Formats: sequence, structure tokens, C-alpha cells
Amino acid sequence: MKKLGKCPYCDDGNIEIRKVNVDGKDIKVYACSNAKWLKRIDCSELSEDSTCSYSLFANNLLKFNKRAISEYEMRNLLKDEQIIVRLYRKPFGEYFKYAVLDLEFGIKVLFDIDLSDVEIENHLNN
Repeated sequence: MKKLGKCPYCDDGNIEIRKVNVDGKDIKVYACSNAKWLKRIDCSELSEDSTCSYSLFANNLLKFNKRAISEYEMRNLLKDEQIIVRLYRKPFGEYFKYAVLDLEFGIKVLFDIDLSDVEIENHLNN
């Protein structure tokens, strides 16, 4: 399995890319190497030998019309502990927010923090 970086929630785990099948669709999951599930289908129940529970479905932000969190974004999230994501929601249109790691949900969008025009411009140029 491809490893993207060190797990921020345990001492010896690495975040790796896994594929799970949900309702007949293959979905990419970023998960700690120390997280093991009893059922690979839905990643809902951890096995007894798991020492970490971190996982993030790549399509976690789909409700905000962000198709998927890319491997590049996940690497940057692990390295910098935050990324800027481009979201879209009617009636607001396109907007940018910071997203940070979250043990419970995988990723958390910081809706209370607005980005400056300079931060958005720098993000778009990179």
C-alpha cells in the first residue's frame, strides 16, 4: 500500500491509501496503518488489535461539491496540519476555507475563519 506520511494520532503508524467498496463503488480511504476494521466494506467497526482509528474517506467533502481529497492534498494536510479547500454550495457559490485533521471525522472545515484575498490568490497560483 502507498504511504503518504506519518499518522498524527499514533507513534508508529503511517497514513496509507486503501480502497473500499461501498454500495458497489470503489472509494479511496486514507487510513492509519494501525487501524484495522472487522468489515472492509464500511470501515465502521475496528478490530481488537487496532491501536489507532484514524481514517478519511477521500470523498468526505462531497456535500460541499469537492469531488475528492487528492493524494497531494492529503500529503500537505499531514505535513502542514492544514490545507485550503475550494468548496461550492448553493446559494453561496464558490468559496475557500481552511481544513484541518480531525480524529473523529478525518477532516474538519474551519467555517468560522475567512481567508484573505492574498491567501486565496497564493493558493490558486500554487
